[in-house]
Amino acid sequence: MLQKTHSDDKYCQIMQIRKHTLKRMTASAVCIFFITASALSSAFVSVHTDHSHEHNGAEERCSTCILLATAENLFKTVFTVIINAVFAFTCLNTVFYLYNTGADIDFFTPIRLKVKLNN
Repeated sequence: MLQKTHSDDKYCQIMQIRKHTLKRMTASAVCIFFITASALSSAFVSVHTDHSHEHNGAEERCSTCILLATAENLFKTVFTVIINAVFAFTCLNTVFYLYNTGADIDFFTPIRLKVKLNN
């Protein structure tokens, strides 16, 4: 039988730390990429907002109009996600604050009230 040595445990700990570091770096890179793409989209929109041409709406094959529509959809999506995240974060913080301060949060369920249900 092989015995575990102290160096084996140390090696496992180092590998776990590297694995978590890689996950954090990957998540950070994705966030930075998303923020950069959003910033570049807003710069593009601000530069080309007043572009003029002679076609009827975005149905034609004008690449600027297509990119402006894409950037507008991205802004709408990001704004919706940010609003929902702020709302969820606020609700969760409120619940955790009430729970940690010892506030008596009581949910009235039939079991809690010891109610017998008729079939």
